[in-house]
Amino acid sequence: MSYALQLHKERQARLARMAGKAIPTPEAKPEDMRKPPVARASGIGRCRDIIRHLRRRFKSPLGLHVVEIQKPDIIQLQERFDDILNEVSTLSGVTTIDIKSRRRAPAIVRARHKVWFELSTRTHASLPEIGKYFNGMDHTTVMAGIKKHVFREAQAA
Repeated sequence: MSYALQLHKERQARLARMAGKAIPTPEAKPEDMRKPPVARASGIGRCRDIIRHLRRRFKSPLGLHVVEIQKPDIIQLQERFDDILNEVSTLSGVTTIDIKSRRRAPAIVRARHKVWFELSTRTHASLPEIGKYFNGMDHTTVMAGIKKHVFREAQAA
């Protein structure tokens, strides 16, 4: 048997094992086919068991409590974004339209990076949310701008 044919048969056997089918061997008869090993329980089942155990164990009022962190509404977040944008716009002398645009003049870029830094520190908005507010900019662009702003502030101090 050639090497390529041997590799092909091994690949077929691996795929059959993954699919949970019986694996034919060259010298086997149909009734003599080997069954693949039974798969172990997945991690999901184990997680459910752990959660059940914790719920049974901590029935007392001092037991396990789940606290939900509520994010502010989209409208409230939008208003806070607008307030911060207007604040930085008046301080820097750059219009809000220019800050939200994709223009790359140095004064506009510095103001935009300052807004991104203020939004990330004063609100609990994620980087993708901040990027979406700025006409769909990527979160990595926002992250790089924040880093540049921090670096610029450290150099100025």
